[in-house]
Amino acid sequence: MEQQKLLWIVFALATGFLVVVAAAFILFVPPAESSVADQGIAAVDEDIFDVTEHLKNGDKPLALEPEEPAQEETSFVIGVTEDAEPEPASAEPTKGETGSVEASAQVPETKPAPEPQEVVRAPRPAPAPVKPAPPKTVRVTEYWIQAGSFTQRSSAERARESLKEKEFDSVIFTRNINGTEYFRVRIGPYRHKAEAEKFLSYVKNISSFEGSQIFEVYVEKTL
Repeated sequence: MEQQKLLWIVFALATGFLVVVAAAFILFVPPAESSVADQGIAAVDEDIFDVTEHLKNGDKPLALEPEEPAQEETSFVIGVTEDAEPEPASAEPTKGETGSVEASAQVPETKPAPEPQEVVRAPRPAPAPVKPAPPKTVRVTEYWIQAGSFTQRSSAERARESLKEKEFDSVIFTRNINGTEYFRVRIGPYRHKAEAEKFLSYVKNISSFEGSQIFEVYVEKTL
């Protein structure tokens, strides 16, 4: 059974191959040329003129026929002359265009701006006058160097001149104690006690002023 199947398969393949070869032969082999082409070639041979044979027979050479001059072709345009010019297009717009132009040319009416109204402002109240602060009395402590106390003014003046020679400025104060008037020569004032003590050491080094001393004086000052 298997051998028969193989034979049938081989037979079918061979048959198919033959069919393909036959179809290719039919499609690709060109057909035989027709006799019409042969007739055309023969007709052409008959029309060929043998110039050598013509001269041997004593015939005159053939004259070439003169070429006819080419005729100028004249073209005619019916209904149009040379001087005719195209009419210019009408510059006037049509009715529809006129309406659109007029509509676009209309300028909207501008209303006058309202006049600015005057704003009445209430007057500002005048600033209240600034009252000056009441004066303030302050008690201040001052430090003085007393260089001497004299019952006669002339003695106090001489002591003042001596201090001035040593570049110390002094002031004469008058004080009445139990009916007796005293003239006190003092240097100052100084704000701090340490400063007064510093200058006291300088005054004690001057002759006749070794007994100088510091006095605190309370003074009321108005600020």
